[in-house]
Order: sequence, then structure tokens, then C-alpha cells
Amino acid sequence: MERTATRYFPAALNVEGKRCIVVGGGSVGGRKALALQECGAEVIVIAPQIDETLAEAVRRGDIRHLRTRFSPELLAGAFLCILATDDPAVNALALETARQEKILCNLAGARPDNESGGETNAETGDFVTMASVRRGELLLAVTTGGAGPSLAAKIRRRWETEFGPEWSEYMELLRRMRLEAKNRIPGEADRFAALRRLVSDERLLPLLAQGEREQALQEARKCLFP
Repeated sequence: MERTATRYFPAALNVEGKRCIVVGGGSVGGRKALALQECGAEVIVIAPQIDETLAEAVRRGDIRHLRTRFSPELLAGAFLCILATDDPAVNALALETARQEKILCNLAGARPDNESGGETNAETGDFVTMASVRRGELLLAVTTGGAGPSLAAKIRRRWETEFGPEWSEYMELLRRMRLEAKNRIPGEADRFAALRRLVSDERLLPLLAQGEREQALQEARKCLFP
């Protein structure tokens, strides 16, 4: 009988200040380690060797590197771990240790970017990492649950085109306007209506894309305070 596909619960993890272990220092492990570090995690990479991109982050002090093979005690105090080696024995030992210690674990493997698009499998792990696009505080993420990693990559590439760099400024503008609305519009219903007008205004993004930041700010205020 065919195994029923896993139904994943969508969530965004807050890893700021938390210890996150990456086992493996190749290109896959490097990408995962840097992504965790960008989110404020305390990142430790366990690997005899690491690639140059990761080595530069270690030299800057952004990431710690334990130049050794994996052993169970190295997972002590971890919030999560990502296994990015192609050694089945190491993966099995690390996964077993993580399960015993109640540590979230992901099997990243060593798939190249053009296959995975950032999506990693978790057939025997606890979670998947998704193919994603980040624009400031906007995070777009997709997973196929391992059924079609190339599809996840295709969707990610489409998002990279559709959501240009102006979206980062747009998110900053929304945050600023939300704070102004909170300070100047006392009624919750009125404040909600004003913010809904704001996100419905289709002129803001084109203005930001053209570099017209001040005009976009004025337009946003007109939406909130007509």
C-alpha cells in the first residue's frame, strides 16, 4: 500500500538567539548555516572541512566551526539541527540523537540548487525547509513536501521576478503607516478600515519602484487620513 503523503503544518520559526547546529560544511550546509545566521540564530557548524563562503563567515565571527566529525554530545543545548552530509551513518546517528534529545531535525541532503530550489526533504526528519524569497519583512515560501522540488524552484523563480526589490521598501512603509495609524486613529474599526485602504492602493508600489519614496509616503498618508 502506498504511503500517505505527510501533511505539513505551515509555520515560521523564530530562531533568534537559539543554538542551531548544521552538520556538514559543503555548499548545502553553508547555505543553511548562512540562512540561519541571517535570522539571528547562534549557528554552529560541525564538519572536518568547510567551503570558502562558510569559512569567511567563520572568520568574521558570525558562525562557529567545530572542525571535527559529528558525535552525539555536540547537539547539547540545540534548538534544531540540519543534517547536510552525504554520509548515511552520520545522518542516522545525528537523527537518532536529535530524536532522543527532542531537537527538531531536518535532513537537507546534498541536492543542488537547480533541483531543490531551497526545498529539502524530511521523510524521516521533523520539518522541511522551503524554497523562499525574502523582501524585507515579506517572506514567501513554498514546499511540495518533497514530491516536486523542481516545481518549488520554478515557483521561487517566478516570485523573484514578480516581487522586486521595491517590495522591501513597501514593507517598511506599511510598518511605518501601521504605527502612525495606531497613534492617530483611536477606534479599532476605523483603524482597520484605514489600513485596508492602504493595502488596496495600487499606486504605492509603482511609486517605490520609480524611486519616488516621498511621493509614496504622501500617498500612503492620504489613504490613512483622507
